[in-house]
Amino acid sequence: MKARTIILGTILALEVFSCRIGTGAGLPDMVQCPLTVLHGRLYVRANLQGQAQPNWWLVDTGSPWSLVNADQVRGLTQSNPGVRGQIATKDGRILPVLNGIGINIAGQAMGPFDFAKYPSLGALDANRNSRVGYERPFQTGGVLGLNFLVQHRARFDFPAQSLFLTAGSGSSGLSPARFEGFTAVPIQITATPRIEVFGSVGSRFYSFLVDTGSYRSVIDWKIKESNQIPVRPSGILYFGLVDRTVLTAMGGLQNFKLGTLDVSKKFVQFARLTSSLRGFSHPFGGIIGEDFLWAHQAILDIGGRTLYLK
Repeated sequence: MKARTIILGTILALEVFSCRIGTGAGLPDMVQCPLTVLHGRLYVRANLQGQAQPNWWLVDTGSPWSLVNADQVRGLTQSNPGVRGQIATKDGRILPVLNGIGINIAGQAMGPFDFAKYPSLGALDANRNSRVGYERPFQTGGVLGLNFLVQHRARFDFPAQSLFLTAGSGSSGLSPARFEGFTAVPIQITATPRIEVFGSVGSRFYSFLVDTGSYRSVIDWKIKESNQIPVRPSGILYFGLVDRTVLTAMGGLQNFKLGTLDVSKKFVQFARLTSSLRGFSHPFGGIIGEDFLWAHQAILDIGGRTLYLK
């Protein structure tokens, strides 16, 4: 393994399919858009009101709030003098918030919605991030966080490489036949909000954060210590939104379950995830990231409060 691993990863080229909108009487109920992987993370194309061209937006269940970068804010205020703002406290930070901004995904209006202007959002943008230095930089518009995804009853379908959002009164549910061969694992939305899933290592229960904005899954160091797991150093993980790096180590994790599904692995990453996450039902056990969701061909149905895993 390389001495240094960056959570943003290397560009993975996935074919970008056309966004599709479900048909029916009146306004469409369901918007389907491809999940495109750029630098190891999931993006969709979207544009704010008044913008002629869409930008890439990170789809991040690990972010409680939807965020917009400074360039987008300047463009909005210049083209829309009536844009309203206020100051609010978001997850312990005092941030400016833009109220009632329209956003279009797949040509379908999904707003109005509130977006926070986050001071370190530039960490996601390769044009500004000196830590990463991508060979193929791109411009980000912002982050579609969990408040947006909950409101639109989002469903991440990893086998189909698609994100589904309800635009009207539609349901995010699917036929039971779609889930044949999957294990259903209940999820909860905490008050913060964040996605919590219950798991166990041996006889001990933990809460895990389901984070589509994290390229890799990471198990908290206390699980390594309590199970006396031998490890070897594996590198560094970089968390873009909080602009923080942590040292990691690799080791085996046996008797690991999410819900009733055994997901034990020969090698997992451990790190000291000093977490201030509140509202979880059990001690914090770590992050369930994209690598895990791809490997188990996950369907994350936020509207139905269920994570389906193969």
